[in-house]
Amino acid sequence: MRPDGLIILPVFILVMLVCTLEADTGEESDCTPIINVRRNVAYEISLGQDLVINCTVEFCNKSAPTVLWYKLEENTAQHVNVSSSSHIKTEWKGVNHSEGVSFLKFQNILSSDSGLYRCRVGNDVGHSINVSVHGNIKAKTVGWTTLSLSPTGIPTAQNTGLSSACYVTGIMLFVVIVIAIYVAPKRQCGGLCCAGQSRNTPDLSRQP
Repeated sequence: MRPDGLIILPVFILVMLVCTLEADTGEESDCTPIINVRRNVAYEISLGQDLVINCTVEFCNKSAPTVLWYKLEENTAQHVNVSSSSHIKTEWKGVNHSEGVSFLKFQNILSSDSGLYRCRVGNDVGHSINVSVHGNIKAKTVGWTTLSLSPTGIPTAQNTGLSSACYVTGIMLFVVIVIAIYVAPKRQCGGLCCAGQSRNTPDLSRQP
């Protein structure tokens, strides 16, 4: 009996160790990162602006996972160029010991950046994020003064703040010229009449 008892005890311990190792291996195999990205996420942005899209990742290892970003083009996934010379950068920010966020940052976004983006960790891929770039870079516009002919044939200024002032000044000058034309002949006529009257009036002091 004693030899049998001595053999059973080591076998029992060995079985327990094997079961424990299998359980640990099964837990590690089930511990895969999970990507949390909402469906139908879309961004609309103007050309030349900055944009940041994100991808939340849950993991069970102590080290942060490697997150890769892809852009879908013609039913193919192209890896996003995030080199030092590119205007697109990535950044990782840990939330806690089992969760973090990967950011894809666009600086001075281009029209060619429009498309669908996905983040990937291992075999898990997140939902597509739609990025739409619209419009052109806004530039300062300079106002120009344009001249157009009025029904009378006189050019008039448009789109300037001085048009009304010039119009009023022109009217005043016109009125002054008309008054001068009508007043000047009357003054000359009055002077001549006075001179003629003085010549025809006899000098009574010289008469006897």
